[in-house]
This record gives sequence, structure tokens and C-alpha cells, in this order.
Amino acid sequence: MTGKGTCQHILVLGCILAACSSASAQVLGTFRWQFAPYCNVVTVLVEQKGSVYELTGTEDGCNGAAPAATANGSAHLNAGGTVGFSLAMVRPDSMVINAMVSLNITTLNGTWTDDWGNSGTFVFNPPLPVSAPARQLTMRGEWSVIFPAAFASSEGTSSISFPRQLPSAPSAVAANVIPVGGPPTANCPGSVADPQAAPGHVCLYEQVRSNADSVLLWSAATGQYDQASTVGFGIISKATAQGNVYTYGRWAVSVP
Repeated sequence: MTGKGTCQHILVLGCILAACSSASAQVLGTFRWQFAPYCNVVTVLVEQKGSVYELTGTEDGCNGAAPAATANGSAHLNAGGTVGFSLAMVRPDSMVINAMVSLNITTLNGTWTDDWGNSGTFVFNPPLPVSAPARQLTMRGEWSVIFPAAFASSEGTSSISFPRQLPSAPSAVAANVIPVGGPPTANCPGSVADPQAAPGHVCLYEQVRSNADSVLLWSAATGQYDQASTVGFGIISKATAQGNVYTYGRWAVSVP
């Protein structure tokens, strides 16, 4: 920690412990935390307004590798002696990340979670540059295609809508459909139990297949196979023979 960082730490810690309640706004300084185990670092100006601490700043996009996101939030002192704060980060592509943080008032380190399912240690004043992977924004869900086939090659369909719209359409090539027992790939490195997708890809993990000859992804926006849209994708399964067809599993899509 630098001398300047130490002084700022003492200033904030002293204010919190003294339960400052100045009627006028007081700028406490600029502070930096890492969303460990990822390389994403947020830098915020802390301004005390009564019993509330307002936070404004940016999240650096991992040492500047990606465009910075705006970061805004507020902090408060909890009864148990920890500091809690919420932080909303908006990327240039309009994707929003909402993080909740709990800090130890002695060290200003803590823990964090976000609304994308990520979590970790909130590291105060990390050395730069940070050598770690970037936080990934991934949505997940379940899928199924179940229908009675009148004859072989009969088709059944299903559709999936993403909980949030993506900034651009993900890749949905045939190799992104992982069949029952199939090995993971570079773009789809997960499994049915832990579905994953590389940034900019949608992946389908098949858990069960019965009387189904094939499973394909398609886009309702274009009507084309091996495609998806920014809001979701379709699934088509063809019957091997007459009779009931069912196939199902889990999916994952990651923001580019």
C-alpha cells in the first residue's frame, strides 16, 4: 500500500469508526479494489453525505484490455461492524453488473457477489497490473424438445429467450451442441452439471436423447440453422423413427 493509500485508509476508517454525521458532503478520497479472483478493478471516489457514502468511478476492463465501465453506488455501516455497499457497473455495450460487497472495516478487504453468479474476495488497493482472467458474464438455463413423431424425420421445436438481451448475436455453430457423453470444446468447456460458454458463444449440453436423430440450433430472426439472435435461439430435433421423441439438457451463453 502506498503512503497516499495508507492516509486515505486511515481517513475513511477513522470516519467510519467515529460514525461521522456531517451535514455537508465530505470527499474522503479515491480508492481501488479488485474483484478477485478476476482482473477487474474498480476505482471510486468516496463522498460522505451524512450516514451514507456515495461511490462514483469506473471499472477498468482488466488493465484496460476492454473499455472501462461506469461505476456508481453507495455504502453504509452495518450493525455488526462491517461496511456494506452496492455497486452498479454499466459497460459501454450497455450490459449492467450489480455487485454487493461486505467489507472488514479494519482492512477494507471483503467479499463480493454479483447478479451474474460470480463471487470472490474484494481486495483493497491491489498492485497493478493485475494478472488474472477477466470476469465472465454468463447466463444459463434448461432446454427440452419433446414431441410425438408421426414418422421418421418428423421435427419438433423449442425456443429459449435469454434473461437479458446481448449486445451482439452469439456464435451458435453445430460444434456448440455437445451431445450426450460428448467431450467439451474450447468454446464450450463445460458440462450438463456445469454449463459454460466462451465469450460470444451459446452452448447446448445434451443430457438425454431418445429417438432423436439430431439436435440443431437456429435463429427465428434469420430462419437459419447454426445461428442465434441477441434475445435467444431455437432448437430443432428430428425423429429417428415414429414414436415419442425427447431430448433435453442445459445451455449457457456468455456476453462477448
